Amino acid sequence: MSIFKNGRFYHYVFQVDGHRYRGSTGKTNKQQAIAEERRQRERVEKSYSQVVEEESRQQQRKAIQLAADEFLADYKAKHQSHTFAKYALGHVTRRLGNHLVMEITPEVVKRYQAARRKEKASPKTINDEVAMLLRLCGEQGEMIRSRLKHEKALKLRVDPSPGKAFSPEEQERMLAAAKQSTESARAACERCRRREKPKDG
Repeated sequence: MSIFKNGRFYHYVFQVDGHRYRGSTGKTNKQQAIAEERRQRERVEKSYSQVVEEESRQQQRKAIQLAADEFLADYKAKHQSHTFAKYALGHVTRRLGNHLVMEITPEVVKRYQAARRKEKASPKTINDEVAMLLRLCGEQGEMIRSRLKHEKALKLRVDPSPGKAFSPEEQERMLAAAKQSTESARAACERCRRREKPKDG
């Protein structure tokens, strides 16, 4: 709550979801001004809640294909690389593109996991795809995630990684070090063959 006097009347200022609202309470009495500020805030919060609920209903009525297209367009605008998202959503839309968001349930997700396993997709890949699918579903996706997590069915078991692959730069450094070591060993063998003493330093 924030009210202040400006001239005869008290004014209010508050924020809802990052938007700043400011105006006159039309009251000269502080307690009445506080009550008016509270009424204005409740009005804004109620209308904002209605907007959010309507957006949620609209999202649920969308086909997965449309939701994925919109998500990917937004993702591309915010991320330099979108290869992963495009790949994951490609499999999601291939199998579920014609479904409405509201038709996605925990059982649908489980069937998706099983179908992708039959296609020999790795558990990690499937987990990533399911995560993207649930993001498309918004609040409904959060409920599905919670239900699957409770059932211990949200993620497939991923085998321990055999280790991180070396980057091209690391490979070059290792090859250079190995080459230098090999050349040093060859030079030492050559000196021994010639019965030369090692040079100082």
